[in-house]
Amino acid sequence: MASDQTLRDFRLPASTGNALSIDSFMGKMPLALVFLPDEKKDAIRLLEEMNRRHREFGAERAQLLAVMRATAREVRDIADDHELSVPILADASGAMARDYEAAAQAVAVVADKEGNVTRRFPDLLDGNDPEQALEAVLYTVRTLATNSLEHDGQRE
Repeated sequence: MASDQTLRDFRLPASTGNALSIDSFMGKMPLALVFLPDEKKDAIRLLEEMNRRHREFGAERAQLLAVMRATAREVRDIADDHELSVPILADASGAMARDYEAAAQAVAVVADKEGNVTRRFPDLLDGNDPEQALEAVLYTVRTLATNSLEHDGQRE
């Protein structure tokens, strides 16, 4: 997926018990999608760091979502077992992961509030611990927020 593309439409069950769709975010806020790696230990470490940093993304008026190749029941159980507040989308068929070329490794995609993909992190954990990886994603979101304020003429 090239960085000049837009987010593809999705509607998936989430660990929150509701289905989330792209319509929930478009036109409202930037969106950071983090596709979790297949290696469960790495996925849990990344989820726990995402949970820890979730409020920082909210402070930037952006939504952080995890995407996992799992059933709705599995993502709810993981969220409950690890006391996670960050939403996890259940991509049981792996179709969304395929759409974003997220094979077995962790991949992040950041889009502006119009759904234009501004940055793709093809192997998020390659040489990075989860904290460093999410800092790079958060930096991208902050840049989007700053550019948006300047573009809208709201920057003081």
